[in-house]
Amino acid sequence: MARVRDTSLDGMRGAVVLTVLAFHAWQYAGGQAGRGTGVSDAVVLGLSWSVSWFFVVTGFLVFASYARALVDGGRTETAGRFLARRLVRVLPAYWTAVLIIWAARTRAFPGDLVDLVEHLTLTHVFDQQRIFWTLGPGWSLTSQVLVYVFAALLWLPLGGLARRLPRAGRVAVLTLPGLLLIAAGVAYQYWALNRSGAAARDWPVWFHPLAQAPAMGAGMLLAVVVAAGPRALGSPRGARTGTALAVGAVAGLAAMVVWQHGAVEHGVGAMLVFRAASGVVSVLFLASILYSRAAGRWRRWWGNRSLAWIGTISFSVYLWHEAVMLSMGYLGILTPQDSALRVLVLLLLVALPVSWFAHVALERPFGMLTELLAPRVPFRGRYERAYAPGPPPVPRRTDREPARV
Repeated sequence: MARVRDTSLDGMRGAVVLTVLAFHAWQYAGGQAGRGTGVSDAVVLGLSWSVSWFFVVTGFLVFASYARALVDGGRTETAGRFLARRLVRVLPAYWTAVLIIWAARTRAFPGDLVDLVEHLTLTHVFDQQRIFWTLGPGWSLTSQVLVYVFAALLWLPLGGLARRLPRAGRVAVLTLPGLLLIAAGVAYQYWALNRSGAAARDWPVWFHPLAQAPAMGAGMLLAVVVAAGPRALGSPRGARTGTALAVGAVAGLAAMVVWQHGAVEHGVGAMLVFRAASGVVSVLFLASILYSRAAGRWRRWWGNRSLAWIGTISFSVYLWHEAVMLSMGYLGILTPQDSALRVLVLLLLVALPVSWFAHVALERPFGMLTELLAPRVPFRGRYERAYAPGPPPVPRRTDREPARV
């Protein structure tokens, strides 16, 4: 299988995070309050599919290396090391952002300590009042961390069971976590829609981690398909598959925009249908990269240097862009009466440099801690490897020495 993380995947991540910024700029400019049925409104609402893409890619990346190792009969990373690496990768940068933003917005200390504690413990997603306070986009991190824990809990029993089975059995067993997440998420959504009596603005119900489970489960299933499928990546057959997937992804996204434009009213049921469609489109987009030629136009387009750079700092962009936008509003640079385009342009001009600085100053150093807390190669092994005696030198044959037959 080709490398999962390359410039094309970074570029797609960069493009997707830009759609998140466009959606939030539209919201800030009063788009959601007015909720018109114009083409521009439909396009922006259609772009909200990108939230599902992040959940799909989370499920995929969480499971990709594990699935590949088990399918091929190799060794996997330990569950503890996997979980430590993932948590250290995201939580310290998130906690730092929460502390800075909360302190900046608190006019009189001690302020709302409940809000601070809930955000630090990722429980704000269950609070109807505070779910979007301090760091609004941070609600999705709860689902992300929980899927890390879910995968880690299955690490040992799933691996132990799979190693006793032939290859086909290992593949079948590896599909179970993804199917379980999809089934649990669908059951939860059915309960929320038909049994809970929740209103459209009962945010903890609709932003609950189980409501996002189908997208993450779909990403896990895609990881198994890629790990177990024929090694057609980069071949003509793989290129044709990638082209078909790309066409399907673009057509699906266009259909969602058309549906948004034609819909008169968007109720809770329509929102859940849109989420399901978003998950399918997200899988198609991600798979279209994995099954396209590295030198093909599709991957080269997504591997655009500018998009790839934004994708590299995308986590910091996700953490800081809302705070930047609200700060510009507080300073009078932006107002809700501005057009969404003006808000987006100014947001990009300020949020991208701020996010780059946060990536360099916070995210990257914290990411380096993973090699201290959960190194891929134990330090003892590194020491022994560095100081192990090398093989004896092979004597060189000189011109005076006859060759031995």
